[in-house]
Amino acid sequence: MTTKLPKMIAIGLFLTCVALVSSRPYEITKPEAKVTAPQVLSVGVPYYPTAARASHVQGVVHIEVTTNGETVTTTHVEDGPRLLTPFAESNARSWIFVKHTPTKFTLTYTYKLLDHMERNRGFGEVLLRPPDEVEISAMPTVINDPAPDVGG
Repeated sequence: MTTKLPKMIAIGLFLTCVALVSSRPYEITKPEAKVTAPQVLSVGVPYYPTAARASHVQGVVHIEVTTNGETVTTTHVEDGPRLLTPFAESNARSWIFVKHTPTKFTLTYTYKLLDHMERNRGFGEVLLRPPDEVEISAMPTVINDPAPDVGG
């Protein structure tokens, strides 16, 4: 009988734990499915605005895009520097896709100013990373005031 007592206690504890766990409410959560952007057929060349380059503004802009199965029907700026968002949003409206089921997804535009070590690459470049990323790089605009100093 003494050898059965520890087994009975262990079984009793196990059943108590199962009862406690099964009596608690639980929630089944599904992982968020990432919406895949459709295949890009054509896109306008994005522009790094002169005012943003002169002000040394750079950063990331997120544009939510809704498509009708071939073209962009609506856009919404999610976030990003104000000097860059209208240009990213305008470019997002130019995207044309291979025929697909109408969808909604986010485009990411990264605007980056080239530092002095990168300037030998030229004036800048645009990298399209389909289906939903664009990187625009450019040299900062230098404003020179040609007016002579007034006064003494």
